[in-house]
Amino acid sequence: MRIASAADFYDGPIYTYYPLPDLIYDKRARLFRFYPEPILVVGCGFGGLVRAFRGLNKQAWGIDASQWAIENRDKRVEKRVFNFDILDLSNWTLGQMETVITEDLFPHLTDDEVLIAARHCQVLAPFVVNMVTEHGQDKGLNYRLTGYWMSLTGQPTISLEGM
Repeated sequence: MRIASAADFYDGPIYTYYPLPDLIYDKRARLFRFYPEPILVVGCGFGGLVRAFRGLNKQAWGIDASQWAIENRDKRVEKRVFNFDILDLSNWTLGQMETVITEDLFPHLTDDEVLIAARHCQVLAPFVVNMVTEHGQDKGLNYRLTGYWMSLTGQPTISLEGM
């Protein structure tokens, strides 16, 4: 995930109330509780969704390209959340995970990078779900793009805006 600048990403109107309450992450994790483990959350930020999966006794890890997010990650998951960019697959084993969930990844990538990220996710796990939760209006995005990303990547892409 490549972002124009950390300030644009973390201080914008989308993240006014960031990080989200644990209750929100718990709801999101329950939506995916039947997916096979281990689970990798790509774009996990501070690790809230990883923590929620761990609360459901799921094997879960998270990666984020933002060093700032990793340095400020949730202390409950600091050994399970790492600084890593999904556009680079070095040091990964093919099929290493069973499920990959991208968390608000696509709004921060170009179309070419979306294709690369989608391919890399599919190489890492047989089950891939792209989750979009942010409003995205400050980047000129809207949720018609959720269907576009689904057709572009061939992977399920769901909008959980407001949850």
